[in-house]
Amino acid sequence: MTAKQATKKIDLGGTQLELKLTGRNIINIEKRLGKSMMSLFMSGDGSMKLPPINEMLIVLQGANQTHGVTEQDIIKAFEKYFEQGHAPMDLFAVLT
Repeated sequence: MTAKQATKKIDLGGTQLELKLTGRNIINIEKRLGKSMMSLFMSGDGSMKLPPINEMLIVLQGANQTHGVTEQDIIKAFEKYFEQGHAPMDLFAVLT
């Protein structure tokens, strides 16, 4: 018996995203980033850090399961999200 992997639905500046990380998603995201996803959230001394917005958006795009949402759509949605009063820390909370 296999368990269905849960998805997380979020509204990013009016764009509905359905996020799910699979092994293949993680490999593709890490190829785009050129580093481990874990290194996004941890500094060299092992403490937590806030990754750059562009890297967080790469993770969102890579995990998104909503058909037809492009990288440019994600960027525009983030701009609206930010204009709506959300902070980068809000996006960080979604990713973690």
